[in-house]
Amino acid sequence: MVTTLKNKTEVNKMLYRSHEVQGTDLPIFRQKSEDLLTHEEMILLSDRLDKFKIAGYVQVIKFGKVFFEPVYGVRN
Repeated sequence: MVTTLKNKTEVNKMLYRSHEVQGTDLPIFRQKSEDLLTHEEMILLSDRLDKFKIAGYVQVIKFGKVFFEPVYGVRN
């Protein structure tokens, strides 16, 4: 499964619960590496979202619960 972004409005949900990412073929990271970007970082750095693709999910804790945020890498 490869997800690409066509425009800024295509991503309307930025955090997922564990059952929503379970079974994905994308990696799940405990920490975001420097070469990956969150959606907000992507928007700040570029207006061409089509050059990025989802590379995996990073685990985040909000409100005492575990969520997963998509992280993106530059398309090859």
